[in-house]
Amino acid sequence: MKITCPYCGNLFESSNAQCPHCLAPNDAHPDVENTDPTTIDELKKWYRDRHLPPYETTRFFIGENVSAPRAFGIYRQGEQVIVYKNKDNGQRSVRYSGSDEGYAVSEIFSKLKDEILHQKELSFNANHSLPSQSQPQSTQSSAAPAGRNRMGCLTKLLIVLAIVLLLSFLFGRSSTPSQGYYSYNGNSYYQQNNNWYSYNNGSWNVVPVVPGVLLDDPDDYYEGDSYNGGSSQSSFDNSSSSGWSSSSGGSSVPSSNSNSNNYSSNNNSTNNSTNNSTNNSSNDWDWDNSDNWDSSNSSSDWNSNW
Repeated sequence: MKITCPYCGNLFESSNAQCPHCLAPNDAHPDVENTDPTTIDELKKWYRDRHLPPYETTRFFIGENVSAPRAFGIYRQGEQVIVYKNKDNGQRSVRYSGSDEGYAVSEIFSKLKDEILHQKELSFNANHSLPSQSQPQSTQSSAAPAGRNRMGCLTKLLIVLAIVLLLSFLFGRSSTPSQGYYSYNGNSYYQQNNNWYSYNNGSWNVVPVVPGVLLDDPDDYYEGDSYNGGSSQSSFDNSSSSGWSSSSGGSSVPSSNSNSNNYSSNNNSTNNSTNNSTNNSSNDWDWDNSDNWDSSNSSSDWNSNW
């Protein structure tokens, strides 16, 4: 079932813990803990915990009665709790005056959350906006330089392409040996997992020193990755070297298939890590130091009553 976000007005699935459009928490979701403040002191703490800018920046004065223009506020006067807004000209509009502190707090709390989302959106758009493009001059005097600039750019592009093609021709041949059989100077070799083997005395053995030409120009001596039954040597796959092989340094080198056994456990570990992650809706209202709060561009018209 789709519900309407009370903050941005967009529709989203009720099963979501937060609105995907403005990231406001879905208060009706069972995973969202209702921690809304109900007293002025709780609202002060909530404000501090969100790391919001000072009151003078946000123009939300909690627990203070200020007379300056452009200000939202809540304060206690005896048994009465007053919620107010000072307009652009300094005129005060009282939103609520009464003894119900919970209701009074909810009024300004809702307004504060609306303004946080509004300022976050403004800051995001400012940080991700593209620089404005200057309009081209449609005069004859500017057309000629523009044409010369285009020809210059085209020439540079052709030069770059020529250099790339030349480099591709010179270095296009891969110097990375492929796995398989090689033949050089009448000897048979096999390369696997960056290890080289030679066929001598009826068996495949690790090569302590690989001929340089096999490393520099391996393609010139490559015969393929499948065994030719007519060759004098036996198939490398049938040798003891095709599994775990002892190198000249004494360490063990696995075959190309040895890593496949580890995939299942690694994949399960990744899934468990993903499943253990949770959403913390209280972070939706946290203020980032990189965000900019512009109270002059408020979600509320400073000349309106609220």
